[in-house]
Amino acid sequence: SDVCSSDLLLQFCIQNNYLGGGSGAASVQQSLLGGIVPRLTDDGTGGTYKIYNRTKRNVIAMFKPRDEEAFAPNNPRNYIGKPEHDGIRPGTYSTLGASREVAAYLLDHDNFANVPRTAHVHMMHPSFCNPRKDDGSVDVIWKTGSLQEFVNAHDHAGNMSPTQFTVQDCHRIGILDIRIINMDRNDGNILITKTKQRQDRPE
Repeated sequence: SDVCSSDLLLQFCIQNNYLGGGSGAASVQQSLLGGIVPRLTDDGTGGTYKIYNRTKRNVIAMFKPRDEEAFAPNNPRNYIGKPEHDGIRPGTYSTLGASREVAAYLLDHDNFANVPRTAHVHMMHPSFCNPRKDDGSVDVIWKTGSLQEFVNAHDHAGNMSPTQFTVQDCHRIGILDIRIINMDRNDGNILITKTKQRQDRPE
């Protein structure tokens, strides 16, 4: 079954297993109702918003509205176009990225390629890039998009030597990309996390 709740700022219709039985979704909801403002990231081509916890110390999730993707109608970085417009790379289309991110998570069975937990959500907030009415005022609208668990990454693959990656890990990502026909893979969207160094056992 799904978890569905609604209020003035946030509406969720998500799977129970998102962020651990819905607790992550509840944390996002509590943050927004507590006055925490989503913050647009400094880089990227689309609208990606960091959602902080109630203490404002940690990012807990990332929200990507469909209408703010690259070449979508409400893109905040002047990459503006119509829905399903050609994207940044051949084979990508505006307003379809959020659905593809959710599909990638659902198809990553048993966390084979370590796709962060992701869900489709409906959200509303004045800090998003909302359209304007005929009189020039901002029209704060409901937005659909992907809400993804935040991964505290050390770096991305573009800043690392290829020798740091195992063949198995590369194959895991490659197999997933083939399954979902991912046309947007690049070294900037492969996140690197630190792991404890393996210590040799004493003989």
